[in-house]
Amino acid sequence: MVAQNVEEAAWQKLQMPGSAEEGNDNAEAGSWYGGFAAGIFAAFSAAFLAIRFRIGRQSSAAPQLDAVELRQNQFSMALSDPSPLLPGLAGEEPVYNASPELRRTLPGALVANFSPPNRVSTRGVKMQGAASSMEAEPSSIEKDLKLTADVFKQLDVDGSGSISVGELKAIFGNKATADINILMKRADLDGNGELDYAEYERLMNMQKFGDAQGGNLYVRNAINLGLLKPDSILADGEAAILVGNKGFDPFNCATNLDVLKNYREAELKHGRLAMLAAVGWPISELAQPYLSKLFGAPDLLVNGDQAPSLLNGGLDKINPIFFMAVVVFTATVEATALRMDKTGDYTPGDLGFDPLNIYTDKSESVKRDLELKELNNGRLAMIAITTYAFQEFISKGSVVMENPALFKSFL
Repeated sequence: MVAQNVEEAAWQKLQMPGSAEEGNDNAEAGSWYGGFAAGIFAAFSAAFLAIRFRIGRQSSAAPQLDAVELRQNQFSMALSDPSPLLPGLAGEEPVYNASPELRRTLPGALVANFSPPNRVSTRGVKMQGAASSMEAEPSSIEKDLKLTADVFKQLDVDGSGSISVGELKAIFGNKATADINILMKRADLDGNGELDYAEYERLMNMQKFGDAQGGNLYVRNAINLGLLKPDSILADGEAAILVGNKGFDPFNCATNLDVLKNYREAELKHGRLAMLAAVGWPISELAQPYLSKLFGAPDLLVNGDQAPSLLNGGLDKINPIFFMAVVVFTATVEATALRMDKTGDYTPGDLGFDPLNIYTDKSESVKRDLELKELNNGRLAMIAITTYAFQEFISKGSVVMENPALFKSFL
């Protein structure tokens, strides 16, 4: 009997290292899966940075125009010293009500009280089709004047957010009509006789990087890599100047302008939700244990450290009232969007929500920059939240615990 007990004890002792090794294998497997998911995200990031680096090299290699290289003729001097234009402008056509910047530039004799014709604001990107601008060579204005955001504000004399033919003639003189017509032929994509900032920005890119694909290096590289068809509406034209156009449309989803605007609306909605989720997911895993102890509530994290999700499970533990509140809030926002007039100058995703005045009353260049930042951050957040979900599903661990350098280094 004693011998049998000793034999059983010896057998259990032999089994114990195996169990420990099995546990180590599981831990190593979970760590490997987590590292694999993180590696996929790192690969996407590296590919994106490589494309950005390539475009950056192309940008630096492209012929850059500066004040020294520009020929100082009537166009470049019109915004700095308009005295050579005085004979041509005298008694012909007064300048519009000038902005403070232009008042400091032009002499008082040229700044007259003039009421421009009633025009519709062109803050949004117009999408009604226009002839290609590749047929016309750059105008003398483009050759002699470095186009910048500050120049746009000076040319936009009445502050309407767009540049009209009348404003250009008032600054450069009627003698420059031929060059102004060439400029408008190349840049006025919707043919309304005005340049909004999106059209002007395209002209700036063409001045820097050449006329092909409207000077958009992202689109140019996408075509070379086979990610965009050369005849796509994203290659050049009115659709191409929609903010954030990187030329990525391998399945040719953007078949027309209306479809493209609907896709952009959906992209912005998903991007905004993803930005909230990308922040809320790790915060919930960090704060839930402390909050549950503070309020004496149950810890809703799956396995004690994972956020509830479709893949992780645990959604059944959340109060249904929370989901009802989410549905009501979403329906309210969506109903507001459906009631909005989305024709004409409507900017996709613009719900008029700006309580902090971050966007309202800003210059056209600042508005476009803010739109681009929101779009880029939304795209990155959609990749991040997808990575969170799959990493936790594969590794069975928390993204906060498996990536401490990202989430715990500053907390």
